[in-house]
Amino acid sequence: MRVLIGGLLHDRGEITDCYLRHLGVLDLNGIEVSWFFVVDGVGQWKARIPEGANGVLMKDNGPWWIREPRGQNDERQEYRRLAFMRNVLRERALMERVNALVNIDSDICAPGDLLQRMAAARAPWVSALVDNCAVRNGLRGDADPELARMKGEAVPVGRHAFNIMDFDAGGRTARVSPDLLNGGEADITGAVCWYSADLLGRVSWRWHINGEDVGFAVEATAAGYRARYLPVICDHLMTQERLALHKEACTLCH
Repeated sequence: MRVLIGGLLHDRGEITDCYLRHLGVLDLNGIEVSWFFVVDGVGQWKARIPEGANGVLMKDNGPWWIREPRGQNDERQEYRRLAFMRNVLRERALMERVNALVNIDSDICAPGDLLQRMAAARAPWVSALVDNCAVRNGLRGDADPELARMKGEAVPVGRHAFNIMDFDAGGRTARVSPDLLNGGEADITGAVCWYSADLLGRVSWRWHINGEDVGFAVEATAAGYRARYLPVICDHLMTQERLALHKEACTLCH
């Protein structure tokens, strides 16, 4: 089996260092791996990615950059840019004729057995769980569930914002409460995913008001695909506080 591993690489300092350390300890047993990163403005990227990896450096003045004015009702043109960059990764995977692309976003620390568990799922679209809930201005109460989990505390029920959603009957997105014991299925996911070559050959990323991963899911649903999510939670280092807690608990990043 041949797999391309990579993602969109944004330089986040120590967060990027943790991300790359965890990529370096993935269990690759029985899997032939190549690496490819779409680098978002990081000038010294070759010194940071795994040895032998390839990449492409994106710059703001490149032809991929769509400069459209932002209206009052449309402030999410960034998703066009992200969709373009994810499709660069997709095209690389198709060009290399690998069996699957594994995308891991650059603020996420994956467990070492992630690749093996994704391959064992034997599904065209497989995701690990990432909690995107960040409490800001009391919007989700007074506790951050991801921080609580990282501290070993009880996680407040109903305050998750995991990277899995479904489409309702009207085509709108709706959050899914994951089965943390067995895993399950969802219409929409992203951030840490296995995409089979067959899926990538039929589906691409595109702009959507709720994010480019939703745009991908619209096409995937139309093509008859649904994601399988594993009962695996990756650390999401989306804040400096989460980074500090991760470094305290992680023997690799301590």
